[in-house]
Amino acid sequence: MASPASSVLDTQLGLSSTDIQTLRQHQALAAQHAGAHSSRAASNASSQGRLLLDPGSLQRLSEHFDRVMAAIQQRWAMVRPINLSFLDSLPPNALLFRDARSRVRETARM
Repeated sequence: MASPASSVLDTQLGLSSTDIQTLRQHQALAAQHAGAHSSRAASNASSQGRLLLDPGSLQRLSEHFDRVMAAIQQRWAMVRPINLSFLDSLPPNALLFRDARSRVRETARM
């Protein structure tokens, strides 16, 4: 059972119910990745309407979000060239298109 010192009522975070549900799901996923003991602790806390805030749980949650962000960045790197490929089919002598093409490419490099 999660002690008050290592957990907080999820309603005390000032989040919407959708955000609380999302945070619970991500904490459960992070705990599952860490193993059975962590998963049980997260499940017990969630069933009590609490989120774990001990250093280990926060570290697992941080590592989970690092993996989520890496997956998003990987997918974006694969999709971005596809989305910009249509610019090559624009008439090169059209000033408006040429300007738009260079601005989009500059933005994509950032």
